[in-house]
Amino acid sequence: MLIFFADGRLGNQIFQYAFLKTIQKENERIIVCGFDDLFNVFDLNDKTIINLPKKNKWIRGFCYRIIKPIIYRLGDNKIITTIQIKYEYFGKYRRETTVYFFKKGMLQNVTLVKTAFFQSEKFFNKKIVNNLKIKKNYLLKAKEFLKPVKENYKVFVHIRRGDYKDFKPFGKDSILPMDYFHKLIKWFLKNKEKVCFVFLSDEPDFIEKEFAYLKNKIISRNSYEIDFAIMTLCNGAILSPSSFGWWGSYLMKDRDIVFAPKYWLGWKSKIEYQKGTIASYMEEIEVNS
Repeated sequence: MLIFFADGRLGNQIFQYAFLKTIQKENERIIVCGFDDLFNVFDLNDKTIINLPKKNKWIRGFCYRIIKPIIYRLGDNKIITTIQIKYEYFGKYRRETTVYFFKKGMLQNVTLVKTAFFQSEKFFNKKIVNNLKIKKNYLLKAKEFLKPVKENYKVFVHIRRGDYKDFKPFGKDSILPMDYFHKLIKWFLKNKEKVCFVFLSDEPDFIEKEFAYLKNKIISRNSYEIDFAIMTLCNGAILSPSSFGWWGSYLMKDRDIVFAPKYWLGWKSKIEYQKGTIASYMEEIEVNS
């Protein structure tokens, strides 16, 4: 049995799910708290995994305030087996590596996977994520939204701002300068025909003003579930350093060019964060601050 306490929203949950399924033994149970967004977006007919909904405040309080400290103590005292990611340290800051290790406990059939993000292709079996199916109602709404530009070469532009205003990896900003997006939009206009830009952002009003000069664009004001489905139906992408867009591009059915900031969330410090996050198919772009 694998036990895991999830952290983060949809993109992070997909990384965590993919890792757990990759290390899962045959017929082994997975008990997790916090895969709410994952189960909401995908059709998961997986009887080996049990999700305790984190959005239920009573379950969340019980799992994270009572059960989690007990389970972690059992792992630290080697009563149960633990799996933990290895970290690298940069002064007072740290990042996840692409390495994890086991600590065997007396009860080897119970394994705690300590909370981490596992944000790298190296952590999962591609067949597992290729079998993920977005629920039909979200795909239908995404196709309806894209219907006016059905014949276009569609580039989704994911611009995450909101919560990143206070998120500072290695003590530096994580929000990309707008010049990064403008420059790559020009690249698509020059190198691809009949391009339409599909903007997805937590600040659509800001996007409306910033990219007012673009005629061939649409701005989504849909829910995150539909936005995610929209990304998978596009041909190209300009990514913010967000796991949401990462998976939106990974699950594209007709993927062509995907641009991502070099060093990902560590673009300003020039240290990749987390390590190994940039996917093999992404074109890395140096960002000037």
